[in-house]
Amino acid sequence: MPNPRLATLGARTRRNAAQCGLPRTSGGGVERSETEGVFAPSPPLRGRWIRRSRRRMGSSSITIACTLSLLLLPACVQRKIRVTSTPPGARVILNDQEIGVTPVETRFTFYGGYDIQLIKPGYEHIHELRQAKAPLYEYPVIDLAATAAPTNIDHTIEWHFDLTPTAESINQSAAREALLDRAADLREQARTTD
Repeated sequence: MPNPRLATLGARTRRNAAQCGLPRTSGGGVERSETEGVFAPSPPLRGRWIRRSRRRMGSSSITIACTLSLLLLPACVQRKIRVTSTPPGARVILNDQEIGVTPVETRFTFYGGYDIQLIKPGYEHIHELRQAKAPLYEYPVIDLAATAAPTNIDHTIEWHFDLTPTAESINQSAAREALLDRAADLREQARTTD
């Protein structure tokens, strides 16, 4: 009695072979030689190989796509300048733009020289050129690896200023007398020139 599983397998094999353009087999993956009447093993079915390779290519393509997407995720490199002062509350002007009152923090895009001013009533005005130095991972070639790494990188440059009080704010009565003396001198010079 013929085995029904083998019969189904043979029919399926013949159907697959016909779809792939292979010669007809007698069933079970065996090809019949017309001249000899002897059964010989048939070549592997092309349809199965194509389906398997598509499955393999699909999973490897997905793996490659996931890996590339992880590598191409931009790293978040945040550059900040934090300005503090003693005493706090001074207006900060960075490259001719007011950024706030100390303590203040702002983002920046390039490293190099920054023109900074601190203004507070009763204290000496500060006007300096400060350098924002780049860390090692911001140098050329290394910065490509830092940007490609899927991590957040924070770089904060901190500048602290000590404000010195003006002479007028230290001793107001002496400052008032000095102002009156200067006014008297100017009045005297104006009389002599007339």
